[in-house]
Amino acid sequence: YSKKLEVGIIGLGNIGSSVAHYLFSEHPDINLNIFSRSYHEQEKEVKEQRIRELAFTSAGSELERIRMFRSIDGELTVEGEKKRLLDSDIIVYCARNQNVPFSDFKDRDDEFFTNLGKLKEDSEKLRGYKKGIILIATNPLELTAETIALISCVNRNRIIGASYIDTLRFRSVLSEQIFNLAKINVSSEKLEGAVVIGEHGPEMVPIYSLVRLGGKKFLEHKKLRGKI
Repeated sequence: YSKKLEVGIIGLGNIGSSVAHYLFSEHPDINLNIFSRSYHEQEKEVKEQRIRELAFTSAGSELERIRMFRSIDGELTVEGEKKRLLDSDIIVYCARNQNVPFSDFKDRDDEFFTNLGKLKEDSEKLRGYKKGIILIATNPLELTAETIALISCVNRNRIIGASYIDTLRFRSVLSEQIFNLAKINVSSEKLEGAVVIGEHGPEMVPIYSLVRLGGKKFLEHKKLRGKI
C-alpha cells in the first residue's frame, strides 16, 4: 500500500476508543479520523487525553496521526472535513445513544429505536462514501447495518456487522465439550474456524462445519462422530 491507511471512527465510547487505542499503538501506518459524540470542548479534551494515555504516548508529532472532531454533526458541515471521512479506507461505526443505560432495554429492538434518531443522521453523512467498507459495531448489528445501507445508499456488500463476542464464547464452550466428550484437549484459540453468524438470541447460528481438528473436519472426527 503506497500511503498510510485512513480509518474513520464514528463514536468514541468503549468500543470506539478501544479500536482507536489498538490501531494507534500497534499500527504506525494508520491515520485515525475520529468523530466523537461530544459537543463540549472539555469532554473532547478528556477523550483526547484518554487516547494518549492508553496508547502509551505523549503529545508530539505522533498525534498528527489522530484527527479529533468535536461531533460528526458539526464537523461534517465543513466540506473539507466531510471529504476526510469519505476518503477513509475503512469506517468503523460504533456510536450509540449513551443517555439511555443498557439496563433500561428489555430487548434488542429497544436499543435500536433508542439509537435510531442519531443513526439516521449519521447515515445521511455517509452518503457518497464509495471508497472502502463500513464495519458496524453498534447493536443490534443487523438492524443497524440495514438502516445505514438504506439511508446512505452504500452497497450492502461493503457493510459488515463486526462482533466476535459470541464467536469467542462459542469457541470456549466448544473446547470444553470436545474435552468432556472425547478427552481431546484443544484450546479455544486453536478453534479458528469456529464462528457464529447472527447476534445474541435465537437467530444466532454456530457454524460447526468450518471447524477442523488435526487437519480433518470436526464433524468427521472418529471420537466425536455422532456425539455433537
